[in-house]
Amino acid sequence: MKNLFKDTYPYFKKYIGVHIFCCVLSAIRMVVLVAEPQILALIVDRVINPAFGEEPTANSSIFSFLIDDLPADDYDAILARLVGMMFVLMAVYFVSFYAKWHLSHYFGIKSEKMLRKDTLDKINHSSSELLQDYTAGDLLTITNSDPQKLKSLYADYLTRMVDPIFYISLSAIYLMRISIWLMIFPAITGILYVIVTRRYMRRSKYYYDRQWRKTSELTSEIQESIYGIRTIKAYAREDYQTEIFSRKNHALRDTLYEFGDYRARFNLLYSSIQNALYIISMIYGIVLSVHFSMTAGEFTSFLSYLMTIAGQFTGISNTLGEMQNCVVSSNRIFTFLRKKDPAQEIYGTKEVSAKPHITLHNVTIRSNDHDENEHADLVTNIDLDLPYGKKVGIMGRTGSGKSVLLKGLQTYLEYESNKYSADDPECSYHLRGDFKNLDKFRTDQTKNDSEKTGYQSGTYEIDGIDVHAYSRESIRRSFGFAMQDIFLFSNTIEANIAYYNPDASPEQVHACGKAAEVDEFANKLPDKYDTIVGEKGFGLSGGQKQRVSIARALLKDAPVLVLDDCTSALDFETEKKIFRNIKDFCGDKTLLIASHRANALKDMDEILFFENGKIVERGTHEELMKLNGRYAEIYNHQAGQEVLE
Repeated sequence: MKNLFKDTYPYFKKYIGVHIFCCVLSAIRMVVLVAEPQILALIVDRVINPAFGEEPTANSSIFSFLIDDLPADDYDAILARLVGMMFVLMAVYFVSFYAKWHLSHYFGIKSEKMLRKDTLDKINHSSSELLQDYTAGDLLTITNSDPQKLKSLYADYLTRMVDPIFYISLSAIYLMRISIWLMIFPAITGILYVIVTRRYMRRSKYYYDRQWRKTSELTSEIQESIYGIRTIKAYAREDYQTEIFSRKNHALRDTLYEFGDYRARFNLLYSSIQNALYIISMIYGIVLSVHFSMTAGEFTSFLSYLMTIAGQFTGISNTLGEMQNCVVSSNRIFTFLRKKDPAQEIYGTKEVSAKPHITLHNVTIRSNDHDENEHADLVTNIDLDLPYGKKVGIMGRTGSGKSVLLKGLQTYLEYESNKYSADDPECSYHLRGDFKNLDKFRTDQTKNDSEKTGYQSGTYEIDGIDVHAYSRESIRRSFGFAMQDIFLFSNTIEANIAYYNPDASPEQVHACGKAAEVDEFANKLPDKYDTIVGEKGFGLSGGQKQRVSIARALLKDAPVLVLDDCTSALDFETEKKIFRNIKDFCGDKTLLIASHRANALKDMDEILFFENGKIVERGTHEELMKLNGRYAEIYNHQAGQEVLE
């Protein structure tokens, strides 16, 4: 519980004065609630009992001064003043309640917004290695519902703790004014509630954590079903997906039932304590009324205070139990926010130049997914010299290592999915600069060999300096990347193309769209470039999506453009046009294109042919044709097909 407030306070301290003021308003409400039985006691002793023929009696009410100047037999005037005072107290109660609720939630939502922003920033700037520990459901919970729960800590639970404590304290003072012996049973009740609540809190934390896990699993399943709805329908597997969902839904239901049953048992226990207290205290109060000087009005207020005190103890217990949900949410959020990103730690702060010269020497990226004790080479002993402006084409079968190399250039693969890392002791990095974090990272990683799942060896330099001297953001900014897996946001075609630079002019967007042949289909749509596409918009074909993705990469205007087999859904003529446009559009920029079509690459400065992660052929188109190897075979085969078409 201590860490809960320690972690969350920085987000709420800006408005902590408001929350303290809300606690003061809550205290005012409690003063009103404590004061009302005092008026009731006066009405009983000075109005109701005399109306039945008894003599008016003085009592210990704090409102006696209101009627001291009135005749003892002027019951109408006495009742009018006391009822009028009750209306005043009610007005104070409702005003303070509304002001407290409005202020606490308004400023609580502001703090919640800051917390949610930080969690989303963490997701956006984290590497794949860090994020692979979390499911989509986990991340949705951390960014959405958990901040809401922590907002409730300050907007609701804090004042709900202040209310009963303040009420019990004031009630205790009044009861002791009548007789100190009246505090015996409330004190015993408090001790019993403390014992029961401690056990309830421990178990509640377990159930809230379990509930979160089941909810997260269900959320992930829903997300997968939504994203994969076309595949589900194509394979007629709706019933199968419903069955999977039902199992996880039932698991969550069972957890909620079990937690509900647990809470019901404790509420029954609280209710039993409360009722037992009421019966015993009523007998005790009657004895005091008969044998001592407690009036009927004081006895009435005593019973009222007693039941309310018991209810306040129950409220404290329930609030402490519900706060365990905040503890679980806080642990999740701040464990995530404090989690170190190893991929970020080993990179420096140097900025990549405007015309980078990239060099790879003897680079091998390995994975041991195939066998627990054996490494599988994804790419092996790659040597590549990319002076600024060089145009390189890459060919090879699916799975030959083309994408691995291209992603490795942009540092995507070094830790992606916990498969690629730079932690192997055999790695030979030529470090030039301040890399104090790299050695520490290697040391930390090799402490637990069971966590090592792969590594990248060799040297990767930019302008003759090891890649780890540069900031990862600077490296990523230097590459314009059109990937195989295309994602379009639910926005206009123009906004998707201008994603990297939302302030780009329509002329810039349309120029990139023209180069990527987006014009060919966009201008036929009713809203042209203003057509909404993506998940909630117009459904584009695979080839149309690829063209938008290429235009997006072009607009970034990075010094290095990488196209990773992003024209696979296009026909030959359209692909040829796009590549010709790209060469003209990019000018002297570095260009790397991976494609299955040899004819699209024949004008490149160098062509690399991959097989099983190795470069088995390299050279210009003319050189590879003279070699008469795999490239020439594929080129001739594809050329024959094009003639037939």
